Amino acid sequence: MGTSLASPSSQNPRSSGLTLCALAGVLAMVAATGLLWISPWAFAAIACIGAFVIAIANPFYGLLTLCAILPFDIYLGSLFVSELVLVSIFLGLCFHMHWSGRRWQSDSLIFLLILYWICTASTVFVAVDKGAVLKAAMKLALMIGAAFYSDQITWDERKLRQFLILLALATSLPALYGIFESMTGTSETALDKLLHIVPTESALGAEQILRAHSTFRYVLEFGMYLAIQFSILAPVFVLGASRRIKPAVRWILGTVASIELLALILSFARSSWLGVAAGVLFLLVGMLRRQKKLAVRLLVILAFAAVVAAPFAIKKAESVSDFSGDLLRLSLWVRGSEVIAAHPLLGVGPNNLRYHMPMISLWGEDLPVGTLENLYLTVAAETGLLSLLILCAVFWGAIRRAFQAIPKAHSSLLATVESGVGVALIAAMACGLTDPVLTSTQNGLLLFLLLGVQRSIHRNNCVSPGTLSSSQVREPA
Repeated sequence: MGTSLASPSSQNPRSSGLTLCALAGVLAMVAATGLLWISPWAFAAIACIGAFVIAIANPFYGLLTLCAILPFDIYLGSLFVSELVLVSIFLGLCFHMHWSGRRWQSDSLIFLLILYWICTASTVFVAVDKGAVLKAAMKLALMIGAAFYSDQITWDERKLRQFLILLALATSLPALYGIFESMTGTSETALDKLLHIVPTESALGAEQILRAHSTFRYVLEFGMYLAIQFSILAPVFVLGASRRIKPAVRWILGTVASIELLALILSFARSSWLGVAAGVLFLLVGMLRRQKKLAVRLLVILAFAAVVAAPFAIKKAESVSDFSGDLLRLSLWVRGSEVIAAHPLLGVGPNNLRYHMPMISLWGEDLPVGTLENLYLTVAAETGLLSLLILCAVFWGAIRRAFQAIPKAHSSLLATVESGVGVALIAAMACGLTDPVLTSTQNGLLLFLLLGVQRSIHRNNCVSPGTLSSSQVREPA
């Protein structure tokens, strides 16, 4: 039987110790921020210790710690700091679950994700570069761990408000920095060097057009992250016209969503633009069933934003005349289809396409093939058609839950966020048509984390809209 942590001072004699643990973890995170400019490894060590202590005290705040780090991730050679922090909070969760006597939650989502991991790991038997397969399997295991972690938390409206505000604030900083980059023409800063960011100009060849990349290593990763964040915040702003969301909070989220949209436009990541458009279309279709006025309101807001941004975007994009990237992408898709036909069962293994496809010519250089610039073709070619079917089943389940939640979003923040996760997933799936979404650690962790959040909300909110189930009252950890 689970124990409640809603009022720890009155129900748990160890609550004072847990509070001190949380405070110590917060102080460690502050110290880690100061060490960022001195030594990335020292930053990682202190951040992991702080996150571990925070997760022991309260797994929910451990999750918030991970979300706060994601936009400012640092690559340490083989792992990102966010991956190390995820391992730390997961260990903290294990201690917390043991001491609190709570039972682990598991359902079909985790089962499907484990099957997806097994299919990925089994390619080690056919891959040329087995080390690349093991590394990819480890990274996928961490992403699944993020989904499992967020699925263990019983979400209520208070936690969701804190979660959304934290996501908004953490994303607003890199979004504003990306806008500053593009407006001022700043192509490389000390922060870029610290985060090992690839110079933006090289992505457009000789055109030398500055595209906002902010704290992310590549422009497409930044655009994808903004597309996911905007897609989950915008529905909360529009559908949250209820007493359950304070007007101040709603307008803060809406302002941040507007900032993210501007930064997304300045990134010129066309795949991310496509993703946002697909997510909004999905939301409109869901709203037309019972909320026609809100659907029209959203359409008017987006039309106004498009009119304001269109002249600037067209002027900026007119100087881009090199379409060699699009032709190269089509060539990769054709060659990737041939690889799938030759290896339909297990694929060739993650990061092993270079051994089965000829070199590609890009910007005067012959380069090995990394991905097929398409999520679905890349998954099928690297891990087989069965893996692709499993991944599509995971996506379909999340989208179906979101579509069912949209009509209830006017009276429940739980349903609003559940539908917002579906909109974000639709955006990611649309981006996946021209970009291998899951190859980005930050985007992959965020997507899987949101899948776990949505699944937990759906499982623990099986009552009428706007009310809490018994499990939410008993286990708010």
